[in-house]
Amino acid sequence: MNIQYVGFDVGTGCRIYKFKVLNTIVDAREFAITIGVDAFASTLLRLQEGPDICFGRLQRELAAEVEGSRAERNLSIGERDVEEYLERHRSPNQIANKPTPHR
Repeated sequence: MNIQYVGFDVGTGCRIYKFKVLNTIVDAREFAITIGVDAFASTLLRLQEGPDICFGRLQRELAAEVEGSRAERNLSIGERDVEEYLERHRSPNQIANKPTPHR
């Protein structure tokens, strides 16, 4: 299976990251994964990490597929996804000292 990052669109209050999944030449699917902009503003998640957190979520969804039950084509990144991503990619000190959101 080959997962290709296609790009992103900016929606109202969100970014939509697009991926194409190729199993064979005949079987190609497109996925859109949405992250609210507040996930970037209120956490340590950086804009440039958007594709990576979405790629990881898509990999998990695809790995959980079984015959007759395929991954949803439109997914969203929630608060728990962001927390788990930051736990894997930041030191405990960075997480504990997260900046105060700007308003």
